[in-house]
Amino acid sequence: PKMASYQGKLCDSPETLKSCLELNFAISRNLSKLYTYAHLKHDEELTDDTYKSAYNRILDLIHNFSEATAWIEPELLATDEKKLTELLKSPLLAPYKFYIEKSVRL
Repeated sequence: PKMASYQGKLCDSPETLKSCLELNFAISRNLSKLYTYAHLKHDEELTDDTYKSAYNRILDLIHNFSEATAWIEPELLATDEKKLTELLKSPLLAPYKFYIEKSVRL
């Protein structure tokens, strides 16, 4: 729900964009760690239903998170190039400059 609060105002300010990207990457990192653990436990013992269930739950969470954040890149792309250039000049967005430029370029 917190990710959805940024929708429509992602590029209003460098602070908003930074906050959204920080949250997005933090959740993504946590999901990645959980996925790795669940996947390894699942592969360790294929017959254990507990591990199958955990693996399927994390896959479902990753899918739901992807759906919930699918608006981020389109919103970046819809931002005026001049506005995006101004945002990228902000030192707050320095750690995310490559990600933003790559998203726009691709």
